[in-house]
Formats: sequence, C-alpha cells, structure tokens
Amino acid sequence: MQIRINLLPPELTAEVEKKRKQRLMIMVTCSVLLVFFGIYSSLFIATMKTKEQTTRLQEEMQLWKEKVAVYAPYTELQARANKMEELLEQCTGSSPDWVQLMYNIGQQIPPSVWITDLQASYHVGDSQDVTDNEITLRGVAYSHVYVSYWLENMREIPGIEDIRYKFSSQENDSGQEVYYEIKAKLATIKPEDTVTEKEGK
Repeated sequence: MQIRINLLPPELTAEVEKKRKQRLMIMVTCSVLLVFFGIYSSLFIATMKTKEQTTRLQEEMQLWKEKVAVYAPYTELQARANKMEELLEQCTGSSPDWVQLMYNIGQQIPPSVWITDLQASYHVGDSQDVTDNEITLRGVAYSHVYVSYWLENMREIPGIEDIRYKFSSQENDSGQEVYYEIKAKLATIKPEDTVTEKEGK
C-alpha cells in the first residue's frame, strides 16, 4: 500500500496544475496550427503549379494563334481550290465525254460498216427523267455479220448501255446492203474512262 502525501500548499499545487494545462493547450494549439499550415502549404503549392500550367498553356495558345494567322491566307486558298475541284468534278461527271465516246465508237467500227447519221440527246440537271438520254446511229453495211460484230464490241464501251439494233435489207446493183439503226442509253462517264480492246482484234 502506497501513501502519497502532498506537502505543497494548495495555492502552489493549483498553480502547477494551471501551468500543466496551459502547456497542454499550447501543444494542442501548435499541433492544430501545424496541420493547418501543412494544408495551406499544399494548397498554395498546387495553386502555384496550376497558375504556371495555365500561363504556359496561354503562351502556347498564343503561339498557335500566331501560326494560324500566318497560314490563314493559305487555308482560304485551299478552301477555294477544294470548292473549284468539287465544281469541276460535278461538271465532268454530269454529262458524257463526247469526244472520248465518239472516239471509242469509231475505234470499234469494222471497215465494212459506215455511219450515215448520228444523233444524241442528253439532259443535264436535277431531272430524274433520263429516258431521252440516248444515242442513235444509222448507216449501211455489207452484211449483218459486220454489224453484229460491231455491236459486240460496242458493249465494251463505257458510257453506253441497253443497246438496241434494228435493220432492213435492200437490193442494189452491187448486191445486198444492210441499212441499220442502233440505239443505246447514255450513262454518265468520266473523261478517264477508256475502252478495253479485245485481244486478237
């Protein structure tokens, strides 16, 4: 059994207890202040980093704006060039290439077949009625064999389809001549389209 006897006067004991509580309060206050200081420091550092990043991004954005301003005329020219190219494609794709078409037809015609009349009609625009878009060939040949051979070759010509053949024969002093009429639908073709010649021709 331990017996503790405090010989200090009550006033001194109270003063010691008061100082102990004050020290404890100071320690708690300092700890709280340290925690708040740490939080403030972290927030301050994060804020400074954010400001630095924002400043750097603004500088980069300004540099990009200056570069865009330098190349703006070229961008406008490119846009105009693209527009002109689009219009050119629409023009070249809206009607047949008549020169190439006539060349292809002439390349396929046999020596014993002649063209005496050629008619063509083609409507350019938004109209959906393309029933009149056709070409008509009339002429004379020594035999239907030559005309039939020509028809087979014409099926390889791009831009024409649905080929229809009519003929009639007539006797003359030189023998029998075949008067033919060929009609075909016209389709839109590109200028670069060419006919593939048959092997052995």
